[in-house]
Amino acid sequence: MKKAIQFSLFFLISTLSFAQSEYTIWRKEAIQYIEKNDAKNAIVSLSKIITSFRKSPNAVLEEYLLRAKLYTATSQYENAVTDLNVYLSYDSSCAEAYLSKLILIDNQQQKIALLNSALQRLPNETELLIQKCIVKIGIVSSYWEMQQNNGTAFNKRQAAIDIPIAKQGCSELQQLANQSTGIKELYKKICKIPEINEF
Repeated sequence: MKKAIQFSLFFLISTLSFAQSEYTIWRKEAIQYIEKNDAKNAIVSLSKIITSFRKSPNAVLEEYLLRAKLYTATSQYENAVTDLNVYLSYDSSCAEAYLSKLILIDNQQQKIALLNSALQRLPNETELLIQKCIVKIGIVSSYWEMQQNNGTAFNKRQAAIDIPIAKQGCSELQQLANQSTGIKELYKKICKIPEINEF
């Protein structure tokens, strides 16, 4: 019985040591590929790590986040979202993961919902607060783009709903502008849209 326990412990330690050495090799490999701008092979190396830790994905969350960025860079957006969802299911307090997911969403309302969810967990994260303002302000851009580019009729009813959201975004950004010169310059740049102020 004692020998069986000793063997089991030895086997477990050997397996963990092997996995750790493989992890180190694949991780180094992935970084080297990234430095060479070889996203495809970097993804392969990271996937080896993730597969070998499939029973405990929380042990390799950094690799999920890194692979998600590479998937985004290579236009594999669905794969990127999947990796970010795995990451956020284990660590919902990472602003970088939310921001990485934000750029993969087209719908402005869905972006706001994601940012609201993120800010419930990270209420003082400046970058998330700024992005929320930018998304709210950007909600109006389609109206004027449609008119300028293809003559589509301006939707006053929808604008009446969305422009107050944009104004709120400007107001929130103005409050944040007190924190730094960079945010102040951003406010001056994007909150002087005549259509928002004059509607």
